[in-house]
This record gives sequence, structure tokens and C-alpha cells, in this order.
Amino acid sequence: MRPDRRAGASLRSALTGEVGDSTRIRWASRFPPKVRTADDHLVVITMGRRFRLDGRPAATVSLLPGGGALSWPDLVAQSDLPAPDLHAPVRFGARNDFLICEG
Repeated sequence: MRPDRRAGASLRSALTGEVGDSTRIRWASRFPPKVRTADDHLVVITMGRRFRLDGRPAATVSLLPGGGALSWPDLVAQSDLPAPDLHAPVRFGARNDFLICEG
């Protein structure tokens, strides 16, 4: 039986909210999340937990579950949101253990 969570830690990002050019971000679960969209929000179900998120980072959420890590600059480049608007969902993901932010 494999654990649902990948190895990794987000301690610095979770505690300080720091995300820099060397930060690599990936989905914590080994399995893709279930994502439901509503009018103005997303419901993300992962690792037995349910999160209600603002709907704006929908495209960004779809980039992360593929299994690989994206650097912060790559995530910003591929997202449809500017960097300042991405900081909050990435920090939230690190604090709630569904994103792993390393580096």
C-alpha cells in the first residue's frame, strides 16, 4: 500500500509565505485531485480533504497535478494570473499540505 502523499516539505513557504525564483511547486498527492467548478469558486478534493478556493486560479490548479514540479517563474508564465495574484493560492496550498513548495 502506497501513501497518498509524495515525499517533500513546504516548511519555509508554509511558515513565511516566501516563494522565489528557485522555489519548485508540485501537487502533494500522488493522485490527481477532483476539481469541480462553480460560478465563482473551485472545489478541490485531494487526500481525503475538500477545499473551496477562489475560482480565479482554475488554470493554475490544472497545471500542477501532472506529477512534475514547476519552478515559480514557469508557473507564473503558464498561469493566466499575474504573480501577485498567485502568491495567495500557493501559500494556502503549502500551509494546507496539498502543495509542496521546495527551495
